[in-house]
Amino acid sequence: GWFWSPIDARLQRSVVCEPARGANGTSYTRCLRPRPVRGWLLFLLHASPSMAADLLPFHRDDSGPAAGVVTLHLEQEGKPVVVLNRAFLERLDRTLDAIGQPEGGFVLASNAPRAFVAGADLAEIDALNDEQLDEYLRLGSRVYGRIAAFRCHTVAAINGATLGGGLELAMHCDTLIAAMP
Repeated sequence: GWFWSPIDARLQRSVVCEPARGANGTSYTRCLRPRPVRGWLLFLLHASPSMAADLLPFHRDDSGPAAGVVTLHLEQEGKPVVVLNRAFLERLDRTLDAIGQPEGGFVLASNAPRAFVAGADLAEIDALNDEQLDEYLRLGSRVYGRIAAFRCHTVAAINGATLGGGLELAMHCDTLIAAMP
C-alpha cells in the first residue's frame, strides 16, 4: 500500500512503525518508509511483498507495564532456523536503525521453532578470503555491539538451542532467559 504526504524534512529521515496482525494471525510490525517523489513523499508499506525482506519484524509496546519495550523477532524467510550470514547481519543492522534507542527495554526473540539461532553460515564463511572474513567479522561485531550499547535493559528470550554466533549474539544482551522449544 502507499499514501502521499507533502515533503517535510523531519519525515524524510523518519520511519513510522505500528503493530499489525497478518491474515494467518501472526504479529508483525508494519513500517512506513518515506520516498521522495517530485515534492511529495510516497510512503511505502514495509509489509508489502517488494519490501518484506528489508527489516526484521519488531513490535514496540505503547501502553501497559511493557510500555516502551521493543521486541525484535529474528527470522529468515524459507528457513526453519536463523543462520547468521552477511545478508542477515545487514538486515539486523537496518532493523536496529529503524528501532532507534528503545526507552523501556529490548527483547531479542526468535521466530524459528527449532532453535534461537543455529549459528554462522559455515559455507558462506568458508568461501571468504582473509580480507572478506575480516570484514564479515567486523560487521558482526559492530551489529552485536549496537545491542550491547542500548541504554535500556536487554533480554535474549532463547527458545531451544543457540549455537556459536547465535550464543554470542544472545550474550550481548544483559539477561538471557531460556526455555525448551
